[in-house]
Amino acid sequence: MNMFPHTVTVYNHIGESIETGLPESKITILRGVLLEISQGANIMKSGLDNADKAKLHIPFAVVAVDGESGLPQKYISPKEYDRLEDKTGFWTIGSRDNFSGQECFFVKGEVVNKMADYATINDLYDYAYRVSTVDIYDYGSPNMQHFEVGGQ
Repeated sequence: MNMFPHTVTVYNHIGESIETGLPESKITILRGVLLEISQGANIMKSGLDNADKAKLHIPFAVVAVDGESGLPQKYISPKEYDRLEDKTGFWTIGSRDNFSGQECFFVKGEVVNKMADYATINDLYDYAYRVSTVDIYDYGSPNMQHFEVGGQ
């Protein structure tokens, strides 16, 4: 049994298209992750209505490919990513502050729609979540090292 049986698509909003004025995103497909959807259990455990609705476990060795080209991508931190002018070959995941204009969200499965924002993806597909937290577990054996991402 594969411990990481799921595929998710990560969207990083990078601005609006000059031609259309529509939101434009950098899209990364992650194959070999574990997505736990458990809002009810998290609310019961924490007592908070705004508890995470999903936990996404991403091994450091995840297969990450560009959603359009299919080319491999390398992880870098959100601040490094935001500073890049050319984001080709890189991916990131993380919540952003309200002032940066950046938005990061994920959806279960392979969902590639470059001109879509979170509201559009959430209307069209089940299991779409804004990134609320990212915990980094970078210790232990390589098989144990992973990101744990909360989604709301």
